Amino acid sequence: MSILPDNEKERLAYLKSFDILDTENENEFDSIVKLAAAICGVPIALISLVDEDRQWFKAKIGINVESTDRSISFCQYAIMDQHIYEIENALENETFANNPLVTKDPNIRFYAGAPLKDETGMNLGTLCVIDNQPHKLNEHQKKTLEILASEVVTLIKLRKKNNDLESAKSEIEALIAGLQEGFVYQDITGAILKCNQSAEEILGMTFDQMIGKKSIDPTWRAIHEDGTDFPGETHPAMETLKTGQPLTDVIMGVHKPNNELTWISINSVPIFTSSKKQNLKGVICTFKDITKQKKINENLLKIQEYDFISKIVSKTKDIIVITDNQGKAIWVNDAFEKLTEYSIKEVFGKKPGDILQGPNTDIETRKKIKKALINKKVIDINIINYSKSGKEYILNLNISPIFKEGSKSEIEYFISIERDVTDIIHLQKEQEKQHQALLESQKIAKIGSWELNLETFEMNWSEEHYRIFELDYSPKEELYKVYKTKIHPNDIEKLDKLVKNTIEKGEGFTFEYRVLCGSKIKHILSIGKVEYKNNKPFIVKGTTQDTTNNVIQQQKYNSALERWKFAIENTGDGIWDYDLVHNISFQSDQFLKNLGYQRGELNLDHEKMIQLIHEEDRLFVDQAFKDHLNGKIDRLDLEYRIKDKNGRYKWIYDR
Repeated sequence: MSILPDNEKERLAYLKSFDILDTENENEFDSIVKLAAAICGVPIALISLVDEDRQWFKAKIGINVESTDRSISFCQYAIMDQHIYEIENALENETFANNPLVTKDPNIRFYAGAPLKDETGMNLGTLCVIDNQPHKLNEHQKKTLEILASEVVTLIKLRKKNNDLESAKSEIEALIAGLQEGFVYQDITGAILKCNQSAEEILGMTFDQMIGKKSIDPTWRAIHEDGTDFPGETHPAMETLKTGQPLTDVIMGVHKPNNELTWISINSVPIFTSSKKQNLKGVICTFKDITKQKKINENLLKIQEYDFISKIVSKTKDIIVITDNQGKAIWVNDAFEKLTEYSIKEVFGKKPGDILQGPNTDIETRKKIKKALINKKVIDINIINYSKSGKEYILNLNISPIFKEGSKSEIEYFISIERDVTDIIHLQKEQEKQHQALLESQKIAKIGSWELNLETFEMNWSEEHYRIFELDYSPKEELYKVYKTKIHPNDIEKLDKLVKNTIEKGEGFTFEYRVLCGSKIKHILSIGKVEYKNNKPFIVKGTTQDTTNNVIQQQKYNSALERWKFAIENTGDGIWDYDLVHNISFQSDQFLKNLGYQRGELNLDHEKMIQLIHEEDRLFVDQAFKDHLNGKIDRLDLEYRIKDKNGRYKWIYDR
């Protein structure tokens, strides 16, 4: 039977929240057990996570098993305390003398386990060292083992944070990419830093053409609805950057690079460096194409005299192109204009292939199409084409000749029915590219160790510590001075205060700071503990980790979170979320606004939500929620009345 802490239920839930059990080996954890075994002079070291019925080893050296039963484990005793649990000779210990881990392989005699604890007081498991000979740790080894255990906890938390970042980034990127509206993010000068594909399509520009372009750029040739100039300084993005206030539904006409006028409706929202909304760092604009449909050129009206449209509607799925008997375009549909970025006026009277084919268009494919047209045959074939902005895409073409009435040889028109088959392929490639980039950016740094003599200021570093700081070897009596030259100037004062406090009070520390490595700035996390001599602080020992990637990822996450919040709030719909497991609810600002509330004035769980619903609607809404949770209906799709802040009832549509 296992020994259980008083908080076992909470401890197990906390352990499982890290999603680390039964995961693959990771170098950062493996390095710690190797270091622990070497420092303690034992053949076996483990990072043991104590699960409900087992202890599972995240990292191990000296044994090959993945886990053992919790009921016979030494670690179940170690997690009962906050300090190192040590058994010098298990054969002489009545608790373990008959334990199968002692009487059989691996024949444990010595065990010492440092609990994996954090500020919550929860012990996830242990960093333990084991020998098949009686053994005893000295004070230096014990302190080092505790420091390494603290590093294990830090790694576990960093691992979870990275996984959360990856998940959040994927969700945000999918949301932005899927928006039908154009999306651009601009810096404090109004320069575009990011945009989605819809923005490129609406404005008729490539990604490269848009990035860096400013709202004040006169080449936009923007106009008001009355035809007067729309100065760049009064663009919604620039107005928001001036005032820090959002703008909605501003109408503007812009000219695409091909001189085509497109009308758009713009929303702009400020982005701040923090939730306090003190320092403005940019603006996000969304916009939709509201250009009215243009009439077909008068030269094409004769097409309407024939029954061609009725003949092709049943066949087409995407794009329709009609050419004369010489292969010159006389009519295209809206889908063609959207994909190719060419209007009917630009292609009228020209051979589509002369405009759309490019460097990767297969020569043999061109020859087959030409041969079919000459021989008046139907052809179905794939071809690589290019849009006006140079974007490559793959089309499936089905070209059919239309003979003059009463003739079997004289061609009047060719009809081409085309389908874009590139979207799925390009999407898969882009997703894989983003995934690999994310994996490369989230490597966790290895750990360096160090010690500092507080009397002589002699300093010793491990090889890994030198690698992190990108320094060659220095004598220990000079190393502290060299070390200080690497510290970022803005962090020197904090370091001096930290060392002074350590000398005067003997307190350990956790210190986050920056170091200069050539033209790079690295972010460093150091943890130190003090050893005493004659009741005075004598030596500080600790570890150092390069956390640059994690800091950068956190900054990206914060920025992405702002974009995510904006994307939600600008749908115009209120959004709510309820976590049934943790009883946590969320309502978007728009949701609260729809009911007349500000953030912080209303926090709804399911029961409070039900109470706001009109009594005549309350029963069927509550039942619908229960049926959905019980799997009887796939989704909620409800209309009901709900009370706002002023006590009035509003009809809402809830999905």
